[in-house]
Amino acid sequence: MLLWITFLALLLCLLFYIKLTYAEQKGLFVGGILVVAYPYLRKIGWLKLVIVSFVVSLVTLGIPFFIANRFDLLLFIQRVLILFALLVPFEILDSASDNKKMQTLPQRFGIEKTKIFGYLAILLFIFLEFNFSMNAKNGLLFSVNLFISFITVLIIFFTSTKRSRYYTLFWVESIPIFWCVLLLLIKKNF
Repeated sequence: MLLWITFLALLLCLLFYIKLTYAEQKGLFVGGILVVAYPYLRKIGWLKLVIVSFVVSLVTLGIPFFIANRFDLLLFIQRVLILFALLVPFEILDSASDNKKMQTLPQRFGIEKTKIFGYLAILLFIFLEFNFSMNAKNGLLFSVNLFISFITVLIIFFTSTKRSRYYTLFWVESIPIFWCVLLLLIKKNF
C-alpha cells in the first residue's frame, strides 16, 4: 500500500512540476538536489548548519520569491542567518550524541564558541535589518524582528548539553511559530 501511495505522490509531483515555469523548475531542482544530498553532506559536520540554513531558506523564501519575481538577496541572507542561529541549540544538544568524527561546530570549536557563532549570526541579522532592510522604516516590524532576535539570543545562552531534549524541541521550535503569529497580528493592524 505504501509503495502505491509513494508512486501516486511521485506521479502527482511530476505532473505539477511540468506545469511550472523554467525558473521555478530550476529552483525546485536545486533545492531537491540539496535535500537529497544532505545526508551525505551532513557528514561534513562543521558545514551542516550552513547547508540546512541554506536549503530551508531556499525552499521557504527563495523559490516562492523566484516564482513571484520578487527575489530579495538581503532577505534571503537574513533568513539564512536567523535559521543558522536557531539551529545552534540543536547542534549543541546533539553534540553529545554525534559521532566524534563528524567534527560538528561544538565538537570542533566547543560549546561556548558555537554559541558565539549564533550570537554573531543574530548580530549580523540585526545589522542588515537596521541598515539595509525596508523593515527599519516600519518601526513595528523592525521591533518584532528585534524581539525575536533577543529571544533567540536568550535561547542560545541557556542551551547546554545537560538541557532536556524538550527544551530544544519545544522552546526553539516555537520561536518561528511565535514570530509568524506576531507578523500576522501586525499585518492585521495595517
